[in-house]
Amino acid sequence: MLLVGTLLARLPSAMAPTLILLAQHRSGSSLTAAAALSALQALAASLTQPLLGRAADRHGHRPVLAASATATTLVYLSLALPHTPMPATVALIALSGLLTPPVQACLRSRWPDLVPDQALPTAHALDTCTSELLYTAAPLLAAAAVYGTGSGSGYLLAAILGTGGILLSATTPAVPPRPVPATKARDPLGDLRSADLRWLMGVHLFLGAALGTVTLVGLLIASRDHHTAASGLLPACYSVGSLAGGILAGARAWPGTPATRFMATTALMTVAWIPVMLCPTLATAALAAVLPGAALAPTLSTGSDLRSQFLPHGHAEASGWILVALGVGEALGVALASAVPSTGWPALYALVALATAAFWLWRSPSAPQLQVSTLRRPRLRRAR
Repeated sequence: MLLVGTLLARLPSAMAPTLILLAQHRSGSSLTAAAALSALQALAASLTQPLLGRAADRHGHRPVLAASATATTLVYLSLALPHTPMPATVALIALSGLLTPPVQACLRSRWPDLVPDQALPTAHALDTCTSELLYTAAPLLAAAAVYGTGSGSGYLLAAILGTGGILLSATTPAVPPRPVPATKARDPLGDLRSADLRWLMGVHLFLGAALGTVTLVGLLIASRDHHTAASGLLPACYSVGSLAGGILAGARAWPGTPATRFMATTALMTVAWIPVMLCPTLATAALAAVLPGAALAPTLSTGSDLRSQFLPHGHAEASGWILVALGVGEALGVALASAVPSTGWPALYALVALATAAFWLWRSPSAPQLQVSTLRRPRLRRAR
């Protein structure tokens, strides 16, 4: 029930980019202005997720989630009102991003408390798979609400789903999270004090860049074949591959350490983009995109395994910073790729992510931990 409640609570933030774009465009805004408002919401959410995650670590998940969900519900209800002036709309959309509940970060930080250590890879794979389903269904829900009953109904639906998800999560009995050490609670940098977290954020920055350029590659190949209307075919096949890869990754225990699995799946993602670049038609390229997509979900889930290993306390703040790195990487990656259009950008970004991870794991003082084949915590020897 906790996972179901978390998914419902995350639906508004997953719907937000499409919802704001379509609702504002249907309300009379230009496509450029509607896209800018959608980007404003995403940027605002990225800025505050680690800070809200830190608040959840210090003061408890439920109070922070309840307060932020209540605030965003009021914001969405205000946006649903007709004839809202544009300055107020801009302020409300920015607030909806700034106050987005850190639901995903809180859930990822709880997995070490909810499942045995040896089951963490499966839990992270399940998390990634459900996220794929979420981000597939959310745009469809947003479009159906906006074009079915009006622009305001989309915001109303987001408010209802978010409130219901938070209530369901709050009423689900769960193991209490580990307390944050007092020394860390007083540190203004928090989890950013960890060099391993900063390196892991760098790796996810380039993974996000690779993910963000998939849609651009689909558009470039479709335009080359004079089938621009079918530009969504390649990203759709990529998402199907990612879902299948996540299910396969979580279906069994794979050999090797989290580090070796992460390097293997990132290398597979890099190499698998080469056939996509060489395919002569949009249809064959879309089918080939299933393979790099299949490597995406296992890469992200083993990235969560690495975070749990290097930061074993599993704070929501650390998960928030990883999500920020992915989001910023998507934005920067597509901005750079748009300046120099090429179908090779995803492979290049994935290769840089692989090189960054290899260098980090080679130089990290925590590298000896990676020689164990499970995430089991070391036991202290009894004094004789």
